[in-house]
Amino acid sequence: MLITVIQKSVSNGIISDEEQIYVVWMFAWILLFLGVFGVITNAISISTFLTMGLTDGVTLSFFVLSVADLLYVVSSMSMGFFSIFWALEMGTGYRMWFVVDPFGGYTISANVSFMLYVMSMLTTLYLAIVRCLCVARPFHFKNIFTQPRSVFSLCALAVFSIGTYLPLLFQMGMDAQVDKRINSTRLLLWITSEREFIKVIIWATRDTAISIASQVIISICVVVMATILRRSSQFRKKHAAVISSIMITQRHSDNSQPIEITNKQRVKDKVLVKQIILICVVYIVCNFPKVVLNIAVALEPELTIGRRYQNIIQAEVNVMTSAQMLNSCFNVVVCYKFNAKFRRCCSFWTFT
Repeated sequence: MLITVIQKSVSNGIISDEEQIYVVWMFAWILLFLGVFGVITNAISISTFLTMGLTDGVTLSFFVLSVADLLYVVSSMSMGFFSIFWALEMGTGYRMWFVVDPFGGYTISANVSFMLYVMSMLTTLYLAIVRCLCVARPFHFKNIFTQPRSVFSLCALAVFSIGTYLPLLFQMGMDAQVDKRINSTRLLLWITSEREFIKVIIWATRDTAISIASQVIISICVVVMATILRRSSQFRKKHAAVISSIMITQRHSDNSQPIEITNKQRVKDKVLVKQIILICVVYIVCNFPKVVLNIAVALEPELTIGRRYQNIIQAEVNVMTSAQMLNSCFNVVVCYKFNAKFRRCCSFWTFT
């Protein structure tokens, strides 16, 4: 059975309909600003990684992360566009209205963005686990995560991210119907009666579980990498004199090149670890609103569209989306800061 869903008038004592208009306006411009910035930064990242060459698993993973972030930012920016039209309709008491119901367009865009962000989450998780294993057990895992294996892993993550959410997207859409608020026909949102049951299953087994698990696993990876990095730094400082004398001695021998190459590789690995740690920390902070939202939705069934707390869930979704868009815009800054090859290939940057 199909159910038509429109923006209902609700009064829950927390966010009134009048306050909802201002909330929608505020987040509409926030999403649009972050969207424009995110499209530019991720387009630069994608172009730069292609210039660098996707010859290793790490660069390939960062490239996929940039593509996932770009798609997510575009879908989230469409939420901002629909929010502007939505606020105009509510603010004018539907004296001004559009052929497509902005509430329905916003809701579908939000669900598409939910699907795409999981790919970004899983790619970040993959990067954290791979680098953590390579740092903790370099001799065991250094050559395991090759480019072909990374391609297979990332493709599997993409199929999982999209395939597990499509059943929910198939339970909603937009169709020409009579809207009693404007006494005219336009495209309105519809959902099936089974959508809520499917949503509970998907959110419980997919969004909630992955959000919390990724938060915990990435936090553990950050602690492990930071600990090993600190111990390595302390070891080098403690034995700096011995290492220096060995290198001076080796400069006068025929075997100096391997040691110099090894030292350069260690410095490069150290910088890469710092880069991934910073990306993971930003992810942990920006992903926290999503964890809170998933737990709240699981505990309170009225937190959904067309129910008592729809104004609250819409505000929470906007807060979550803003934080996630900020996370999606930040990766290019980290890459530019820590990756010398990225800086050389990034011909679009004008500052140093």
